[in-house]
Amino acid sequence: MQKQVRGEVRMRLHSGIPVLDLCGEWSDTLQHRLVEAAQALVSSAHFDLVLNLCSAQHLPLGDLKWWQALEQMAAQITEHYGRLEVVGTIRQHHAIHPQTAWRLRQWVFTEEAAICRINGVMQGVRGIIVPGCMLPVKPASSGLLR
Repeated sequence: MQKQVRGEVRMRLHSGIPVLDLCGEWSDTLQHRLVEAAQALVSSAHFDLVLNLCSAQHLPLGDLKWWQALEQMAAQITEHYGRLEVVGTIRQHHAIHPQTAWRLRQWVFTEEAAICRINGVMQGVRGIIVPGCMLPVKPASSGLLR
């Protein structure tokens, strides 16, 4: 009897960048599907990738093997000068074991932040910051500046 899979990997585009959404229960089967999907994207010349973990449940965030598999996927992408950005929730972030916390350099909380990082665009508190764009400053109404 075959075990029923309760998770899936969904693939879509956000601003022209492939996003892999992990949905449902985490399992070894889901990990295998994720690796296959990432390899398929890399082999078809998609070297920038967003991995969205927000809908995944029971992630092995404290498991060193899981982080090594994620880093291996990132290394495969960066070999082609691409980027892997991981989107997760604050709750997932807090569940990470302190020994693996140093691996969070690619972790962001929104897809928009991940897309901005891939495209090299800074994201401010109120939206995207466009380098070199200056807003006009209103002069002070007091008589100090004349």
